[in-house]
Amino acid sequence: MSAVTVRTPDSGFENLERRYETVARLVPYLLLVVPFIPYVLSQSPTAGAIGITAGVAAAAGAWVAWMVILHPGPPRRPWQGYVYFAGLLLFIAVLTFRSPWFAFFTWIGFLHAGQYLTGAWRWAGCAVVAFFIAMAQAGGFHRPTVPLVTIWVLLAGVDVVLIGVFTMLGVKVGEQNEARKHMIAELAEANHRLEEMIAENTGLQAQLLTQAREAGAGDERQRMARERQAAGPGQPGRGPPLGPGAAAAGAGKQQAAGGAGR
Repeated sequence: MSAVTVRTPDSGFENLERRYETVARLVPYLLLVVPFIPYVLSQSPTAGAIGITAGVAAAAGAWVAWMVILHPGPPRRPWQGYVYFAGLLLFIAVLTFRSPWFAFFTWIGFLHAGQYLTGAWRWAGCAVVAFFIAMAQAGGFHRPTVPLVTIWVLLAGVDVVLIGVFTMLGVKVGEQNEARKHMIAELAEANHRLEEMIAENTGLQAQLLTQAREAGAGDERQRMARERQAAGPGQPGRGPPLGPGAAAAGAGKQQAAGGAGR
């Protein structure tokens, strides 16, 4: 019987996945810094406005770092993910009001909605994020009017379909890959236990075979000892000694043979 060989996930794919995770941790900060260039060039803000916007962006970066870097992976408690996403939406709203160029950072909301929310809340979070992206696409926040709000809603619907759906599909694929990796790891562990059991059974079989050989050799020695005892002490190979009756019969035969000779 041989063990079933189970391959672990390809190391090359794991390295690529780790690189992607590293880049994904850095992207939010890049998307907070890059919009400053068009923000300053196109809106000509005052020094005070730049300072306020920079402070909000720094706070948003710290908020993302709290969850993504200090608490990587799925949140230990579901409420942590919801609290984090609510704070992220607050920063997205403020930055979008400051400048529509921060819609680059707003896009992160789609990814984090899939990572930190569950069930229907994922789609609700994507809808809110899409609304702020639509606002930025329409030129930023202005005094709401019926036509303008209609445009925001229409653009948000398109963004949910084009961005939200593909983002959710990516999240689902990631969850399936993670589940597949756990399954392969469990199969590898089961295969390792099976190999240990086979090795243990092989050792037991060898031990039983040795004991059987030793028992057979012992029986052979006992049989030879019984034969030697039956042959008599000091006369190996001869039959057992004659009894008194057999000795007398032998003497009578010798006398009869002597009389016939006379």
